[in-house]
Amino acid sequence: MVFGLPGNPGAALTCFYEYIAPSLRAMMGIEKPIVTVKLPLTSAFQKKAGLTFLMKGLGSFKEVRLLPAQESYLMSSFSVANCIVELAEERTDYEAGEEVDVRFFNAGI
Repeated sequence: MVFGLPGNPGAALTCFYEYIAPSLRAMMGIEKPIVTVKLPLTSAFQKKAGLTFLMKGLGSFKEVRLLPAQESYLMSSFSVANCIVELAEERTDYEAGEEVDVRFFNAGI
């Protein structure tokens, strides 16, 4: 099995969590699925339509905050992030308090 990752370190780590870790779990026979939960955003966010955004976040049991330094060549946000926040391809605007999909890093990977 060979996995290809993007060249930028932030993008590579995000892709590891989203694609490689679930594949490794399946190959190891770990049947517990990676859980996606819905949590409200702490602040509004705007993005381009036509792209799914996978953003580093800091989540708790009640909310999630999108972190600064989201560029794919930066790793600083990973030093405090505990989850990936998925913002849907077709959406452009998210309001504070709106629920989004969140996957925590330590959820059985």
